Amino acid sequence: AVSGDATERALRIVADRVRPTGLLTARARYLLAAVLTAIVLTAWYPFDVTLDVSTLSDRTRAVRLDPWLPTRTTELWTQAGRFFVVAAILTTSLPGLARRAAPISAIAAITIAMVVDLGQLAMGSHPVGSAVFVSQAAGAAAGALAAAVVMAITRRMGYRRTDLPRASDR
Repeated sequence: AVSGDATERALRIVADRVRPTGLLTARARYLLAAVLTAIVLTAWYPFDVTLDVSTLSDRTRAVRLDPWLPTRTTELWTQAGRFFVVAAILTTSLPGLARRAAPISAIAAITIAMVVDLGQLAMGSHPVGSAVFVSQAAGAAAGALAAAVVMAITRRMGYRRTDLPRASDR
């Protein structure tokens, strides 16, 4: 009960901080959740949540021996594409941040990439190296920038979010 109260309080604080950004009411919030879920599932499969400290050394050996771990080019492009999409959706889902949406989205997507990669190392599913992380970070930065540019162009053209037809209007 005590940890439940602390968790509930922490979630309330997070929600209070996130609410002014517009993320909780954005139309793409479910799409963002689905994309993030797909990324985590593909990265951490097969799941091995039995984290024994004695196995951590074996799981991280490949990365420790060669932090860049040679990776196929298609894998690097795939990783960049995944986080391009995450950052682009996140940027468009933060209307309350205005011009700060793109840099904050890029930083958030890069942080998500880091957490997913560290989880991948802990799970032992597929070791990823620095080259994959750099690819993910580049994809996140490009996605946030692309979304910010598209939003700026549409804003200059006089387009507003409210001009989109809603599903209930059809």
